[in-house]
Amino acid sequence: MITKRICLWSSPRNISTALMYSFAQRPDAVVFDEPLYAHYLRITNADHPGKDEIIKSQESDGEKVIEQIVDSSYEKPVVFFKQMTHHLFPLFSLKIYNSHKNMHSLNRWLIRKVLQGR
Repeated sequence: MITKRICLWSSPRNISTALMYSFAQRPDAVVFDEPLYAHYLRITNADHPGKDEIIKSQESDGEKVIEQIVDSSYEKPVVFFKQMTHHLFPLFSLKIYNSHKNMHSLNRWLIRKVLQGR
């Protein structure tokens, strides 16, 4: 079975969560919510409530997370990854974009214009 991987890259305060929930309603899809979050918290040492629990409960090596996204097999034909663009820092692997195993992946970016004074 060919698995279509959809990686939605977004900034905070966007419609990415709504899109993730819509994919979660599909019987042919599996959804991952911010799989690079623990990596981001570990690397940046960001002050965030629950940081230690998140790092313990998820893979915090960003390269391993990307390997899992690219190389894993899935039981459903559609896999949706909701990603935050700032979680890539300082992860420089481009395997998620150019692996031959990743030929059935779509990378989509949600960009919003921030208006000054709002």
